[in-house]
Amino acid sequence: MAGSHIVIPKAILKHFVDDQNKLYYYDLQSKTIKQGGAGTLNTQIGYYSQAIEQQLSATIETPIGKVIQVLEKGYRDLLVTKKMEMVIRAKSVQIIKNYVYALLTRSPQMARQVSENMIFRWLYSEQNFHDISFANGYRVAKEEAFLDAFQLTFIFCGANDEYILPMIGFCSFLYDNTEIIVVPLTKKIAAYFYKGKAFCQRIYVGAAEHIKKVNEVSVEQQLKSGQGFIASSNRELLDNLIGGEKNATDEK
Repeated sequence: MAGSHIVIPKAILKHFVDDQNKLYYYDLQSKTIKQGGAGTLNTQIGYYSQAIEQQLSATIETPIGKVIQVLEKGYRDLLVTKKMEMVIRAKSVQIIKNYVYALLTRSPQMARQVSENMIFRWLYSEQNFHDISFANGYRVAKEEAFLDAFQLTFIFCGANDEYILPMIGFCSFLYDNTEIIVVPLTKKIAAYFYKGKAFCQRIYVGAAEHIKKVNEVSVEQQLKSGQGFIASSNRELLDNLIGGEKNATDEK
């Protein structure tokens, strides 16, 4: 019996594997780098009910997978022609927003808060807490629609660079007074939500130093959470990022 993916769905994880369909991840609990697969990483049998699994598949995971197919074609075309002719429709933009809302409401922290605030929590199972946390939180997140205040673009990686994937599913930072949320969708493609004027709106291949900085911020913010994982198809890249961040922390 396959387990539920707790936060990051297989539709995303499968885009962070190597040529042998393996990925590497830093486990924050054991503080070691391990090898895993997109179908099993961060899963738990019965974490969500069948009804919630079906909702996640229909409204989040299948749609985001189709959007990624469009983005990957655009990326391949860009590498060949050096031109970006990809059109991202409003429906696809909303699908990416929904994926981010789901990331926020699938987090274990959210489920714990729900269980702690339940008046008659002893009447509910752990699965009930997980279901309620996602279903209610996702509905509220979509209603509040905080991402509607942001614009969206995409930045691709060059041949020798790639994004890593933190379990929280994104990182955020300020760039010259512009608020930016970076959501890695594949190891080569990330969605950039930005609020402010000091940011390039066009889709392009990012400089190596920029991709490196995004990865460093992703690692730093996941480590601050104290739990979860940081995944990559490249063990050496992951090892360097984790080692660098630990050294920086030791020096403070």
